[in-house]
Amino acid sequence: MRPFIKIISLAFLLLSLHTSSAAINAGDIAVIGLNLDANNFAIVTLAEIPDAEVINLTDIRADGTAFMSPLSSDGILEWTVSGPVPAGTVIEFTITASGSPSATMDPNTYNGGLSVTSGWTSGPYAGNGDQVIIFQGNTTTPTFIYGFSNSGIVGSPDGDEDWLSGSSNRHSGLPSGLLNSDGANPATAHALHNSLHVDNAKYTGPTSGSKNDLLTAIGVNTNWGATNNTTPQSISPSDFPTFAVSGASVPALSDWALFIYAISFFILGIIGIINTQRVKKTQLVDVSGSSGFNISNIYIPFDKHNFHKSFKTALFIIPPGFALIYLIWGEIIVDDFIGMALSIPLVAYMIYLIRFESKAAKLE
Repeated sequence: MRPFIKIISLAFLLLSLHTSSAAINAGDIAVIGLNLDANNFAIVTLAEIPDAEVINLTDIRADGTAFMSPLSSDGILEWTVSGPVPAGTVIEFTITASGSPSATMDPNTYNGGLSVTSGWTSGPYAGNGDQVIIFQGNTTTPTFIYGFSNSGIVGSPDGDEDWLSGSSNRHSGLPSGLLNSDGANPATAHALHNSLHVDNAKYTGPTSGSKNDLLTAIGVNTNWGATNNTTPQSISPSDFPTFAVSGASVPALSDWALFIYAISFFILGIIGIINTQRVKKTQLVDVSGSSGFNISNIYIPFDKHNFHKSFKTALFIIPPGFALIYLIWGEIIVDDFIGMALSIPLVAYMIYLIRFESKAAKLE
C-alpha cells in the first residue's frame, strides 16, 4: 500500500513541475509574413497562448543552441501576452528603428507589454534577406518556438542546408530543436528559397486544419507569395482568411494535472467525512468488512479485494473517456494516454471510497 501512495505522490510532483514550466511548445506560433521593405512581419497562433507568457521575436542569427553576436540592424522584441490568445489569431508586428527603437502590434488586444529590449538602432531588416526567430528565455539558453528565413539557397531542395550560419545578418543556422520544412511533414522552421532571397513574403496557403496540417502547409514554398520589388505584401490580420485550427485545445499534461488534483481533493473530502463521522480515537468501527491503516490518527480505508473491484469498474471509463476527449477536442495525443494512466487508479480509489461510505451508511 505504501509504495502505491509514494507512486501517486511522485506523479503529483512531476505534474506540478510540468504545470509550472513554459506553456508554449515548438510550432504553437508560426511566421506567415515578412516585409523587408516595410519592417513588419506577421505570425499566427496554432495553439492557445496563455496569459502572461513572455515571447521574444528577433532577427538575430542563430547558431544551433544559442544566438550569434548581433549586428547593429539586429534586435529583440519582447511581447508579454495579455490573453489567452485563441488559436488561429493573426498578429502583425511593425518595428521602427531609431536611437530609441519601438514596436507596435495589430491587434493590440493581446498586448500586455511590448518593447524592444535590444538593438534595432538601424535597419531593422537586411535588404538582401533576413529571418524571424521566435523563442522564450534568454539568448544564451533559448527555447526556440519557430524560425523563418527568406534567404534560402537558389535551387536547393527543402532541407537543413537552407539555413546557413554566416558572417552576414541575412544568414542563420537552423535553431536547435526545430524541424525544417520538407514540404510533406509538420515543420517548426521554414527557409523560403524561391530565389536567393525575397524582400517581401506572405503565406497564401490553406488556413484550416490541425496544428500539424497547418505547420506542414506553411512549410511548402508554393503556398507563399514572394516578391523582390519594393511593394510590401499585405500582412495585417484583415488581409488573411480566418485560420481555423482544429484540435487546438487538446488537453495537455497540465490540464490532466488539474483533473487529477480535483479527484485528489474529492478523495480527501470523502476520507475527512468518514473520519469525522465514524472514527473513535484511532480505531474505526469496521462496518463494511474493509481494512485500512492510520496516519496520525487519520483512518485511510483500503483493502485489496474491494479496490480491485473498483479498479475494474474504473477501467470501463477509459473508452467513453477517450471518446469524449475526441468529441470535444478533435484529436487524442500522447499526453492523454499518460493522463488517463495516472487518473484511473485515483478514480478507482474514489469509487472504492464511495462504495465504502455507502455500505457504512446502510448499516447505521
